[in-house]
Amino acid sequence: MTLGRVFPVLVGVLVAVGVVRPALPELLRNEWPLAIALLALTACVFQLWRCRRHGLGHEATLTALLPLVLGALYLQPQRVASDGIFYYAPLRSLVVDGDLDFENEYRVLGARPGYFQRTVTGRLPNNYSVGPAIAWLPFFLGAHALGLLGLYRPTGFGYPYFTAIATGTAVAGFVGVVFVFRLLRVYFPSAIAFTATVFVWLASFHIWYMVFEPSMSHAMAMASVALFLWRTQGGLRDTKDFAWAGVLGGIAALIRWQNVVFLPVGLAVSWSKYGRPKTVSLVAGAAAFALVFTPQLLYWKSLYGGFLLIPQGGGYIDWARPELMAVLFSSRHGLLAWAPLLWLGVLGFPGFFRREPVLAGALALATMAAWYVNASVFDWWVGASFGSRRFDGAIPGLALGVAVSIRWWSIQVARRPLFASSLMLAPFVVWNGMLMGVYFTGTIPPDGPTSFRQAAGDGLDLFYPRTGYPPSWPAAIRDRLRYGRPLGSYDLSGSLTVSNNVDIRMGDTDALYLGRGWSLPRRGRATTRRIAGHRAEIFFLLNEPAPYRLRFEGRPGSGADVLLNGVPLGEVRLDEEGRAVLTVRADRIISGVNYLVFTVNQGPGLELSRLRLSRGG
Repeated sequence: MTLGRVFPVLVGVLVAVGVVRPALPELLRNEWPLAIALLALTACVFQLWRCRRHGLGHEATLTALLPLVLGALYLQPQRVASDGIFYYAPLRSLVVDGDLDFENEYRVLGARPGYFQRTVTGRLPNNYSVGPAIAWLPFFLGAHALGLLGLYRPTGFGYPYFTAIATGTAVAGFVGVVFVFRLLRVYFPSAIAFTATVFVWLASFHIWYMVFEPSMSHAMAMASVALFLWRTQGGLRDTKDFAWAGVLGGIAALIRWQNVVFLPVGLAVSWSKYGRPKTVSLVAGAAAFALVFTPQLLYWKSLYGGFLLIPQGGGYIDWARPELMAVLFSSRHGLLAWAPLLWLGVLGFPGFFRREPVLAGALALATMAAWYVNASVFDWWVGASFGSRRFDGAIPGLALGVAVSIRWWSIQVARRPLFASSLMLAPFVVWNGMLMGVYFTGTIPPDGPTSFRQAAGDGLDLFYPRTGYPPSWPAAIRDRLRYGRPLGSYDLSGSLTVSNNVDIRMGDTDALYLGRGWSLPRRGRATTRRIAGHRAEIFFLLNEPAPYRLRFEGRPGSGADVLLNGVPLGEVRLDEEGRAVLTVRADRIISGVNYLVFTVNQGPGLELSRLRLSRGG
């Protein structure tokens, strides 16, 4: 066996051991985690050694990371869950049952009750695209063939099947990473393209949906858009090119139909390079797209009785009320809040526009369209989501901006090495300043040990009320200019998560609620915060006006005057048990962010361990 074949063999063995775990010999099954880790590390190290020895380049080096991704996938327990239920159901139903009745799949996989209400065609609904099921088909059939051979029961359910399609997602997601690299390499040196690709991959939600939620469509969706952009970025010369673009665009739409907004990019680039396309070329591209997208149209027709529709219903999108700021900046899964590295993509994109104005402009318009669509969906935060996963199609374009930023920084380092070195050392100065702050306030013991976690957390607590979360600054600054709230309060107001009751434990669950004026946590029998000066603020987000009871717990004898939304509420003074209660009329409460202010004129300032807002009834 030549050296070039060792790596794929190692990866193949890793996949086999990962997928057929229940059918392995008992000895290997008992040591399965160790076997997976050793196989993944061996394959990775071998490929890195081979790349270094033979100078194989950055793309070959990139492949060395695939075994580590597969190893991480196999060692974590989640396979088919959440939205993945609805992507998997049609695959299993068609192959094993030979129909599109999802009732048994939904019951086994645990679908929500609403999905058992039949549509006008008599079938159970499925709001999700059929493309992932088609992409998983070879992996599912491989697992099913092994089941038919007797390695396990060929039911279409269970670990081998779920792990097989998860492997398909990881492989497809990795192929997307490779095509992002190839796209970047067209415009940047290989080293910069490699660095930008790896960082965008590992510092965004893409790696999560390759490894931890592999039954969703997002890793494959990014891959399909990356492939389309790579194939069309140079323009489409003839009818054959347009036909291929139609095929790739159809695949992207079949995986996630929302990503059709990126398909005009190829046409725009072609028009700029080769002039107006011939009619026959446009017809060929449209026909190829329609042919590939036909399974989705037939799927909708079978389930809902119509070829084109929004399966989630008319209330799914509100075009008139997009949450444009929140979907980018909110700590509730905002794109730039959860993946701050993508700020480099936003900041670097103007530099790419100067170099490639048509491609960059088309990508910018497509991304803004995706932004508007994602912000208009009623659950713009995407439910239980790691980051803003609906922006999967925007990842390749943002990677171009990240590459511009990396190139700019590498030039600055070459020109100003002392400046670059100083920036690298600056965090040590910041850390020392934070440590001095928490030591000065007595938060950490002056003559005893403290944990790094406590010191770091309290150090950040010094700055957070004043700075908030930097990746959210555009929205937080707008919030401050409009309402006068501190930057840190945007993590609460930007989430738009209203509630009927609030329970704030100081030093524990208080991060979203505190404004200015509070001390660092004081730890004792109970963790408390006191009013550091004469005034302190708390913000809370409530659903609607209603009577409330404010319950205070803290240091006995401490107190303060209370204002709610600018109106005096009275004085609170904690009794000998450290408790107090204030009653709030409904007309004092507003729907949205409420503003509680404590002021101290005399006596010991209020020191709280807990504040609860309980709605009457």
